[in-house]
Amino acid sequence: MDAARRARLGTNESSHGDDVRAGLDAQGHITAFDFQQWSQSHSRGESGNSLAWRLVGGNPDWERLSGGPYPPSYEFPSKRMSGHFVEELFRSIYLRAPGRIQGNFAIESFLDEIAADQQADPVEFRRHYLKDAMALQVFDAAVQRARWQPRPLARSNARQSVVSGRGISFGEHGPEKRATIVADVQVDRTSGRVHVSKIVIATACGRIINPQGLRHQVQGAVLQGISRTLFEAVKFDRSHVTSLDWLSYPVLTFPDVPDIESVLIDQRDVEPSGAGELATVPVAAALCNAIFDATGVRLRQVPFTPERVKSALG
Repeated sequence: MDAARRARLGTNESSHGDDVRAGLDAQGHITAFDFQQWSQSHSRGESGNSLAWRLVGGNPDWERLSGGPYPPSYEFPSKRMSGHFVEELFRSIYLRAPGRIQGNFAIESFLDEIAADQQADPVEFRRHYLKDAMALQVFDAAVQRARWQPRPLARSNARQSVVSGRGISFGEHGPEKRATIVADVQVDRTSGRVHVSKIVIATACGRIINPQGLRHQVQGAVLQGISRTLFEAVKFDRSHVTSLDWLSYPVLTFPDVPDIESVLIDQRDVEPSGAGELATVPVAAALCNAIFDATGVRLRQVPFTPERVKSALG
């Protein structure tokens, strides 16, 4: 059996796209995995990343791709991970975890899609390909704390006005940082509004020096990830940017803040590394997978605005 899907994450980082394909055997096991990422450079973006700037000698590291190619811990018999540079005419700038969120969104929603196609529980399907000890420790910690139950294939609540779902996403940021999120959401079919009720996140990023500071950093990154996934998008017309205030550029507000439960894994034998970007990486994919669990609809572009969700449901 062959599975081929195209996953594209639209964000404020322009010219970024991901294509993911996989080959499956007769038993539904992944035998080949192909990930292709197209991205502009993010190197020294704050000092100028335009073509003209580079032609006069600025930004000599322009060939550095924005977060790619993404290196997942999943092990498959055959795997190819490739990054492709996209030229930019105008200076671009990045937000937290450049490129990582897009890659994670593509891979994790794709794996979820294959699991559903094979009528497999999303957790057990992923666990089959996670061989890295650290990755499995973080993955299992989130699953156990969230009290994950195998997801039913038939959605008995599909006729209700407000439906509930649960999704999972594994993420990483560099060689020593892993995170897993389990997200619970409610989707209002009438309005298209998505409400995140709870997030369980497990993280490992080396030896913990300040547990309270780390917890705050993790929770802040999760909230930023939710804001980017559900609300944020730069809007513009043919002449200028039109999202100039907090009404035209909405962000997460207090009524939409979910309950966040953090599991901090202390790796005493591993040097501490930054936690500022790690926790935001798996957010978008976890919410996407939870929405699919609730509705059976797969979203492929953020933000998941009510208009976009309602259109997909229709």
